[in-house]
Amino acid sequence: MTATAGSARFALVGFLMVAALELAYIPGESRAGSVVSTLDLPIEATFPGEQVGAAIQIGAIPISLQSVVYSQAVNSGPAPGETFAIFSRNADGTVGSSIFSSFTLNYDESTGLTTATATAPFIFRADTSYWLMMVETPGSFGNWDNSLDFTYTSSFGVTIPDLNASVSYFQGDNGYEHDYLNASDGLQLFQLNGSAVPEPSGLAMVLTCGPAVVGMIMLHRRRRAG
Repeated sequence: MTATAGSARFALVGFLMVAALELAYIPGESRAGSVVSTLDLPIEATFPGEQVGAAIQIGAIPISLQSVVYSQAVNSGPAPGETFAIFSRNADGTVGSSIFSSFTLNYDESTGLTTATATAPFIFRADTSYWLMMVETPGSFGNWDNSLDFTYTSSFGVTIPDLNASVSYFQGDNGYEHDYLNASDGLQLFQLNGSAVPEPSGLAMVLTCGPAVVGMIMLHRRRRAG
């Protein structure tokens, strides 16, 4: 083996090792689990309404939705006809429109937790905020437990906005209206489960740069053979 060919092969091995490490650190399904959670907070009240929501802010990494677990221990589970949905969140933090509602609900009496499991794929876009919304039939109130605390755990850069962190939609003296609370007022008790969507950069690097390195080696060999 010539020194040139040996150097090129060494460079290829080094490149593949670096690429493999980059791919290994890409968030994937194996890292699925809690994305943001307030379930460790004490139940101190319940937030009722025909719709009740908790706001989230997605960071730089898109998130694939799996389920939302929320506490309903105070009033023993979902109201008749209760469903769950993801709503858009306007630039001013107010509630937008429903954009995903394919969920099945399962209530655990022993824990007081309701799990809304997604039955179709949904991706939370990077750098975008959303409302996780419990939805009741018109004229019916549901409950979502909350705490006066405002601490939480999170991963992948997902956060809870400081302003308009919770909302309740109900019919008041002035008709239907939204009642918003900030994070400092306390948070809804919930856990969003999902996984980071793999970034394509590492794979793209292997697919585009790998053949180039191999081509360099073949060119060196042909030149030496000629």
